[in-house]
Amino acid sequence: MLKQAIAAGALVISVIDPTLAEQPQRPVCVDFEPPLVLGTQYGAPAGNVPGDVIIPTPIPVAVDSFKFSGPGGTFGVALVNSAPFPFGSGQSMRTNNINLLFDFTKLGFTPLEVRFGFLDLGGFENISVNGTVIFAGELSSAPSPIGGANFAVTTTPVTGGKRGEATLLGPVMTLKVGGQEFWLDHVCASPQRGSPEK
Repeated sequence: MLKQAIAAGALVISVIDPTLAEQPQRPVCVDFEPPLVLGTQYGAPAGNVPGDVIIPTPIPVAVDSFKFSGPGGTFGVALVNSAPFPFGSGQSMRTNNINLLFDFTKLGFTPLEVRFGFLDLGGFENISVNGTVIFAGELSSAPSPIGGANFAVTTTPVTGGKRGEATLLGPVMTLKVGGQEFWLDHVCASPQRGSPEK
């Protein structure tokens, strides 16, 4: 921000107040840690309906219907859980035939990078970005780009499945993702690509 300008003939000297310089914004993350209580259920068993917001801030998270790879779908259960294999940061959210919808529109910036960690121990997954038709299948087989964002998945094997990280290079305003034996953690939205972790 221009604090002072001094004209000297054709020369203009600008003095910038360094205290007003914008600092780069760090990623905003959902980690499913306390105050969320281990064992808490969301979805049909908890009396939720599709679209109910279960985490209001900093990134609103709602539960939503799950699409089968063939016709039809269901609305199952999400559970605050300790995953059977370590990934993410402590508690995670297990999804069983249900999707979680992450709404990044309230952040004050447009995310240009969204990352999330996952553990996949069977079944198939759903993903939708920016309101696209839901892809139902193996997460690593989802199309790229999806919803205008490039999508990449890296995995390492674990007994009975795999754990990994998914990256969307935006802009990303909404992300819907879930699975059948599928855990999510450390869902982070960044204002620029390659942002440092929080």
